[in-house]
Amino acid sequence: MLAFGIFAQNTYDSNWLRFQRGKANFDNKNYGEALADFRSCIASELITENSVPETLFDTIYNDIVKRLENENRVSFFKNCYLKSSRKNYYKLHSDLSKIERIQLANMLKDIGFKNVYPEAYFYIGKIYKLEGEYLLAEKNFNSALSQIKSLQIEDTLFEIYYELIDLYSKWDKPNEFLKSTNVLLEFDPLFYDKKVSSVGKNMSKVFLDKSLFKAIELYRLTNDKFIKAYSLLADYYYDKEDYNKYYEYSFDAVVTILSIIAEEMKKSDYEYVFTDIEELLEDALKFGYLKDFIISSNLFMNMYKLGNSLELQGNIYKAQSIYWLCLNFDEAGTWGNKASEASMKISFDNIDFVEEPKKDALIR
Repeated sequence: MLAFGIFAQNTYDSNWLRFQRGKANFDNKNYGEALADFRSCIASELITENSVPETLFDTIYNDIVKRLENENRVSFFKNCYLKSSRKNYYKLHSDLSKIERIQLANMLKDIGFKNVYPEAYFYIGKIYKLEGEYLLAEKNFNSALSQIKSLQIEDTLFEIYYELIDLYSKWDKPNEFLKSTNVLLEFDPLFYDKKVSSVGKNMSKVFLDKSLFKAIELYRLTNDKFIKAYSLLADYYYDKEDYNKYYEYSFDAVVTILSIIAEEMKKSDYEYVFTDIEELLEDALKFGYLKDFIISSNLFMNMYKLGNSLELQGNIYKAQSIYWLCLNFDEAGTWGNKASEASMKISFDNIDFVEEPKKDALIR
């Protein structure tokens, strides 16, 4: 969920109301009115005594304290924070005296803080992207990014990066697409581990030498924020005919999704164990929220791409095992059909291919 700007605002704050009205207009596809509302927010960024925050976000509290430096200013700020944060922020600055509000406003202005709404730039970028005004969309997404980075609001940061990635895909700017996706993955612990260790190679080797089950058992990747980036990069490298990278990112996506499912099953039953991936998925699909996750994360699409990448590399045994798993579930839909076609083609093209052991890639 997007944050409400740097500071939580009370309902009487006209800037806060403009932002909320802009979001409502955006949701109702009244893009012209939404633009006007968000632009008004941006035009009203300067802090005044009447726009001093009643409740400050904890995410920037330490940053403000650090910037204030002076002990007396820090003490004053902490006192204002405590007075306002323990009260109901729907009351219009009732917890701070006028003198305190003026002093706090001046202090925050001195250290460069504004009453900004990075999300206003974000929504303006989304509107321009929808209207095909890609240059203006890029400019506003980058303005939002520059402010969000300083606040380290991670979820919003990812949302903006994914909007930029989608923008560059639609704009047919592959270099910018790749750059933005890789910048996003800099936040991914797996991406870091791959640069400083052989964890990625080891994980893949376990799968190729043993089984997908064993890879999930030994390496749990549970950050769902990067699944989409893996999948997008897999498509990018498929188009580039770089089938090694196509395999790498398809594999990362599948392992992450299955790891999350395994962890969630363990949470529901501490003693839960599974002996193969098919059993894990059969059990998970009995839970509505896990079924929703399997579908929303595009597990079967990513699974098909993993099988396809293995086939393109000539590893038909492993490819067949992944196709077989994918086509075995009605929930796979179109991707199950594609996996079925690919599996039959492998069998037809390799008449001596022994089909019986193909499940071995999925079990212990």
